[in-house]
Amino acid sequence: MSAGRAWQVRPARATDLPAIEGLLISADGDREVLHQDQFVVSVDIDGVVVGCGRLRPYSDFCELASLAVGSQVRARGMGREIVNGLLERYSGPIYLICEDGVVDFFRRFGFVSILDREMPEGLRAKWDYFADLAGPMNLMLRRENLPAVRCPDDPGSVE
Repeated sequence: MSAGRAWQVRPARATDLPAIEGLLISADGDREVLHQDQFVVSVDIDGVVVGCGRLRPYSDFCELASLAVGSQVRARGMGREIVNGLLERYSGPIYLICEDGVVDFFRRFGFVSILDREMPEGLRAKWDYFADLAGPMNLMLRRENLPAVRCPDDPGSVE
């Protein structure tokens, strides 16, 4: 834990998956095929998972998804640190789908709004599903290359 903060961001472990799923249920987030290698988590001083975020791999891009922070610890910079932790993992294009209320939050990280006709085919089914549930959605893209290596391994491609 750093000074002045009662939490830290770290890569997720398999034992974190139940807590991640609980956070995603409370946030109505994407819980499809959860794999710890795709997540970073925020843990409190007692080691309890209180936030999470995911970088989901596709063939030629990643999707930032499943960002959730417990209601009792919001507005403390935790979401920002989770996103920073995810962005350090991949230097290629990163897409995300979000509601209107968080567009400005993601703009701070270099994401720009794009038209849904620019959406990679891999995100179309998710877009259609969540648009039906949540209403108007936004598609955002971060093209900027960062000094990172790759998206976390896809669990379907593990040897």
